[in-house]
Amino acid sequence: MTFVQLRNKYLIRLLILSIVVIAIYTLLSNLNSPIITPVFPYIILLIAGFSLAAHIFLLKSATVSNQKFTQAFLLTTTVKLLLYLIIMAAYAFTHRELAKLFIINFTVLYFIYTPFDVIMILKQTKQLKK
Repeated sequence: MTFVQLRNKYLIRLLILSIVVIAIYTLLSNLNSPIITPVFPYIILLIAGFSLAAHIFLLKSATVSNQKFTQAFLLTTTVKLLLYLIIMAAYAFTHRELAKLFIINFTVLYFIYTPFDVIMILKQTKQLKK
């Protein structure tokens, strides 16, 4: 498969995952669940956006060499973790009353999107090599 086909395939699957997560959010919101923060949709957009950008960067690096891919993977993982920690800390300091709920929501979404990202990039790098 080509780079563009793999990117588009990832984008479609990312959108499907995000729609499922938003549907669950909507259901929990309609049930007046106290475990969902009001900024939950923005967290989804943030994580999905970073995931898409990182995935495109990783696919491009995989077209160059395995060594470049490995370096890019470590770089994107580190940068995303640091950015996420900065975002959580900034929100926690500015909205102390919702900090705990925000961090829990962010962490849950992180653990939903990260395995998805890793599985997709591993599958797609194999397809890219063929």
